[in-house]
Amino acid sequence: MLSYDVTTLRPGASYALQLLASDALPRKADNYAMKITVDPGKRIAESNESNNYTRLDTVIKMETSSKPAPGSKSQAKMPDLIEVASDPFFGIVYVENQGDTAAGASKLLMTCTQNGQNDGCATNPAMERLYNGELGGFVINVPMLPAGKVHRVIFPMTNLEWDKGQYTFSLTADATHVVPESDEDNNKVHRTFRWDTGVLRIATLINGKPAPITYHIKPSGDRSLVPFYAPKRSGQGIQTPIDISLPTGAYQLGIQPVNSYGVKQQRFNVEIKAGKIFTQKVTFQQLGKLHFTVQDDRGDGKTVFRYFITKHGSKRSIANGDSDKLPQGTRLLPGRYDLHIVRINKFFYTGFYGHKKYYGNEEDIRQDLGNHVLATEQEQVISDINIQSGQTIEKHLVFRRIQSGFLNLSVKADSKPVRTWLRIASTEPGQTLFDFKRPLLFDAPLKVLLAPGNYVL
Repeated sequence: MLSYDVTTLRPGASYALQLLASDALPRKADNYAMKITVDPGKRIAESNESNNYTRLDTVIKMETSSKPAPGSKSQAKMPDLIEVASDPFFGIVYVENQGDTAAGASKLLMTCTQNGQNDGCATNPAMERLYNGELGGFVINVPMLPAGKVHRVIFPMTNLEWDKGQYTFSLTADATHVVPESDEDNNKVHRTFRWDTGVLRIATLINGKPAPITYHIKPSGDRSLVPFYAPKRSGQGIQTPIDISLPTGAYQLGIQPVNSYGVKQQRFNVEIKAGKIFTQKVTFQQLGKLHFTVQDDRGDGKTVFRYFITKHGSKRSIANGDSDKLPQGTRLLPGRYDLHIVRINKFFYTGFYGHKKYYGNEEDIRQDLGNHVLATEQEQVISDINIQSGQTIEKHLVFRRIQSGFLNLSVKADSKPVRTWLRIASTEPGQTLFDFKRPLLFDAPLKVLLAPGNYVL
């Protein structure tokens, strides 16, 4: 029995329906009678309920279900949908049309059993929404597929907790039999997989000692196409060695030391096997350390320091931060660097992503400096610092009280103040004051508190 939806019909209108071959139609060539009923559930109130049924005694000529011989011209060309590869634990299934013509849109059915038990497989709310009670499994749409093409289907099987064991997945292409195919008997396959876990052990040394790292793990190959959820799949400031339990399979591992600037992330291919420990040992180049302290003669508690570390002669920052608590220490690869430290009033604008950052009470700061104040007062640069392996370089900076000046900026359009993109850069050699990659957005008029000097606006 087949059922089709009919669109809304106006008085006197008609609807043409093309029936498609399916398992519900006879496969053997013969004479058949077709019975057709409209509105079988009597949902539509009609003036005549007795004429909804008809019988067609037309002879139906059917093709035999056997596949044509190679090169046969007597058999009409048809599509043929099959499942060609799958990784069902991650919800990945490939459907191929190995026929000669395009296949219309269809549905893929997935069912799962654990050791023969239907209720032993993991699921989640997203998968439950795909469950089809009539077909007895999870159903997902497959679009029209040209001849010879493959379509990747991804079921939302993420964040699932599988028990160790053996699982059998049954996969049925064209599960509702809407696509006439040259071979209707090859749509269903059964694939058996075993879910198991292994251990990834990460051991990292810096200067010959275990060191904290930032790491990230992601699946390789097709599994990288889907969100990956696993305990400890990433971490920051993690002391090694560390053991991480993962499902069997191939992964990519990225490792970088914490607070070690200029050190590129190292990447590794990892193969996790059931019940085995895969150990990834990493030794990073011996680093040096830059340690700096700041003395602020202002001493009024209204100061914060922002620092930048660049390679010598470059304006590109490789490390930066801001704090009202110094000293600071940073591990660096051996080389030559410049250290920039800016003394900033507690109310300032970082200039990154339009995010304001406040230190202290905003109203007090506005009262001290006036409304709409961008306050950056003074910058010092220590140039050409030579960092060597295993050594710590100490630097001390003293900020003296200075008499700052104000830049009053007023921008108008049609005689009205407007929001303004602003970029300020010092013209002094080596200075990076406000020379950010992107301009800052402010309401005009604006007062900018700056140390005496020359600037580009």
